[in-house]
Amino acid sequence: MSADSETPRAHASEHRSQVRDKKVLKFFNTGKGVEESEREKIFERFYRSDSSRARTSTGGYGLGLSIAKTIADAHRIKIQVESEYGSWICFVLTL
Repeated sequence: MSADSETPRAHASEHRSQVRDKKVLKFFNTGKGVEESEREKIFERFYRSDSSRARTSTGGYGLGLSIAKTIADAHRIKIQVESEYGSWICFVLTL
């Protein structure tokens, strides 16, 4: 059995809704998820959930979510994360 056939396929989706005068966008993705203790930390610059990983193994610097939060804050958009560790992650933007 190859490594690809043992790895569950990721699934991403988007959901739009409106609650009173606010618009809500949810971006859902299956995968590793984030532990509850790390949910606010993931928006910090250079934060990496697994500090033992070298940048070359994951391909990032830990800046993407920090940049997303900075942009969201500048436009008065609330960005939150919901997750079940080991199963899924959902980013919720409230405009």
